[in-house]
Amino acid sequence: MRRKASSVFACILIACVAVGCANGKTTLEKAYLNYGRFVAAQEATVNFTNDPLVDQRAKVAAAQAVVAAKPFADTMYEAAREYAAIQQEIESMQESGQAVPEDKALLALQAEQKLRGLLESSLPRILEAVKLVRQMRF
Repeated sequence: MRRKASSVFACILIACVAVGCANGKTTLEKAYLNYGRFVAAQEATVNFTNDPLVDQRAKVAAAQAVVAAKPFADTMYEAAREYAAIQQEIESMQESGQAVPEDKALLALQAEQKLRGLLESSLPRILEAVKLVRQMRF
């Protein structure tokens, strides 16, 4: 499952870069991009644990940062999936000429606000983990 998930996130990152969301223009792009960064950092941390050239303190610091960030990253990802599903449903309705019910539009707005809040609260922890792992590479 872990390998499959990393492949999915690698595809998300590649797609994001291909369509120009390298820095994330929308809330959803930012969430997926930063979750992808987190997954890459998580995998790199696992790989570095067996590298004798990487300082033990750096390994521990990176691992602790990844462990601390994981619940935030996972919650943000789930909120992004929820928001994306609602948006996709709304787009399908619009493409087929259906009116979007007010409650559905409100649900989308609430899901986006939730995702924005999670981005604001989660991003510092996620980026700290990514930063520590990047430092281990050099």
